[in-house]
Amino acid sequence: MKRLLKFNRLSWKIKLGLSVSVLWLLYWVVTGVREEALLWGLIFGAFPLFVVWVSWMIAAGPRKSKEAAAAENIVARQQAGFKERRAYERIEYPPDRRPRLKFDRHELAVINISERGLKLFNPEKLSFDYITDGEAVLLSSKQIAVNGKVAWSLNKEVGIVLDPIPKSVIDDEKDFLAGGKR
Repeated sequence: MKRLLKFNRLSWKIKLGLSVSVLWLLYWVVTGVREEALLWGLIFGAFPLFVVWVSWMIAAGPRKSKEAAAAENIVARQQAGFKERRAYERIEYPPDRRPRLKFDRHELAVINISERGLKLFNPEKLSFDYITDGEAVLLSSKQIAVNGKVAWSLNKEVGIVLDPIPKSVIDDEKDFLAGGKR
């Protein structure tokens, strides 16, 4: 039963390759039995398959992407209770109440903010290196000018290192989120 479950998880290409391999081996084994030369049937059936599959496995190698490895690392840190040490406190926004950052003709949601950076939600995976003349309208109705550089990009999130945001703006935003006052 477990083997059947593992087989169902394989891609269609691998399933096709396995099916063709089994048919090839069966053909040569049946041909070898008919001609009373089973050894030759196994040699012509199994040896080419072994060579093809081993060379393919070596050529394909591990297919773990950098993005998947980084995501696994983040999950492992969260599960281990790893507490990050940051120079600046971050304010996390709930998914239904996120401020917007507007730059050029794009608009991205702000996931979190600190005095030196923003984490943005980038569902279209826009490619950019710098944000100049951007503007973020925070939930506390404060508007901040955003000039920064992309520090990292992972999945559909982007980290931006900014020119410093005044601590008073961050404190006002924290107060607004805590008390919901306007």
